[in-house]
Amino acid sequence: GIIAVVEPGIADKLQRLNRRNITMKHIVRALGMSLVVSAMAACTTLEQAREPFRTPAAPEKKAWSNLAEGVDTQPLPDASEVIKPEWWQDFGDSTLASLIDEAINRNPDLLIAAARVKEAEARWRADRSRVLPTVALGMDAEYERRFGGSTAGSDKLYGLGGMLNWEVDIWGKLGKTAKASAAGQKSNEASWRAVWLKVASTVARTYFRLRRYDDEINLHRSSISFASDSLRMYQERFAAGFGTRLEVQSQEAEVSRLQRELMELQFQRRTMENRLATL
Repeated sequence: GIIAVVEPGIADKLQRLNRRNITMKHIVRALGMSLVVSAMAACTTLEQAREPFRTPAAPEKKAWSNLAEGVDTQPLPDASEVIKPEWWQDFGDSTLASLIDEAINRNPDLLIAAARVKEAEARWRADRSRVLPTVALGMDAEYERRFGGSTAGSDKLYGLGGMLNWEVDIWGKLGKTAKASAAGQKSNEASWRAVWLKVASTVARTYFRLRRYDDEINLHRSSISFASDSLRMYQERFAAGFGTRLEVQSQEAEVSRLQRELMELQFQRRTMENRLATL
């Protein structure tokens, strides 16, 4: 046999070369597999491109209304059916009723909205009248008197004339104008109702806040009276030697706090009163 003697350094180099060869073989094999997969995918893509495009099927809904699902849908009620015209009468407050009536009759925004409703109604009537034929009638009388000669006398002449004018709406211009005016009239009327409801509700809300401030002011006045009586009691106890100055000062601070809150409530009440007057 032949015995080969290899140095340790040369053996390590040979092992590294072998590992590198094995690694390169794996890399080449992986690249080959990826090229094969890419070629197959390209072939599949080309086959799909040759086929005509088909819209994907969307999920179908059985019904587009709640009736098919067993839910009874009713049309929305009209505003006049939901809102009572004079709903504030149910509170039984004559002051509130008089304030709302005065605001409805004298509020500037509501008067402007009512004037716009009348203007839109007049415009709608004028546009609607253009679709109908126009008839004009006229009558006149003439009196003539002659003097002298054989033909003296008097004559009375009467005349009656009429005219019929009708513009034929071939292209529908007049009819569409009348419909637009009618829609504008309804829009202005809805705006007036919205302003009317807002004025009435704002007056009611401001009035209720004003009454709430009145109740809070009365409660604070009662609290101030009770706190003032307690302050006098603490002062008498301190004068008699049974109390301390700290108790007196604490009660004085409580009375001052209640008086400050009372002034703030009175200011807020005046603010609400000014808002009510503005309405």
